[in-house]
Amino acid sequence: MNRLAVCLIGSSPLAGAVTASAVELGDNVTLAADYVWRGKSQTDEEATIQGGFDLTSESGFYGGIWASNVGFDGSIEVDYVVGIGNSITESVSYDIHYVHYDYPNQPERQPNSDFEEIDFSLTLAGVTGGVAYSNDFSGETGTATYLYLDLDLSLPNEFGLTFHYGAQDIDAGGRLRRVVDFGEQEPV
Repeated sequence: MNRLAVCLIGSSPLAGAVTASAVELGDNVTLAADYVWRGKSQTDEEATIQGGFDLTSESGFYGGIWASNVGFDGSIEVDYVVGIGNSITESVSYDIHYVHYDYPNQPERQPNSDFEEIDFSLTLAGVTGGVAYSNDFSGETGTATYLYLDLDLSLPNEFGLTFHYGAQDIDAGGRLRRVVDFGEQEPV
């Protein structure tokens, strides 16, 4: 069953309040009905509270930390990200970033859930295509490649609508498994 995550708190009052010579500090807090990542609930379809801090520069370099409760591996996920994103023209932009997913309270004697990804995306007139790659995915399952496509539509009164499709292939010891957003799994 798919659930819609509803954001009750979109941003704290400090968001964007600190600016120092071309570097900006932002923060975010979210309370949602569920934390769904790549089509799968990370909180066993329970509520989540999430938050983070980001530093961005005028040159396009950025870094940040983000955390959420999860329903596994000691109940917390902490993500660290560094990257660069810029516009090439008014309608074309790119983003390249590295993310380390950390589960600091993970119980002993189980496969390590910490993993890292490199992500590249290109946006052209509201359509974004991207690929994320990990050479040692969560739970020491092997390599993983995630392909995604987003369509952003502007609506009146500063509203918007985003359509997303993604599929992830995980090579778990020679057995390829495909996970399609919305939780479907297909053997390949």
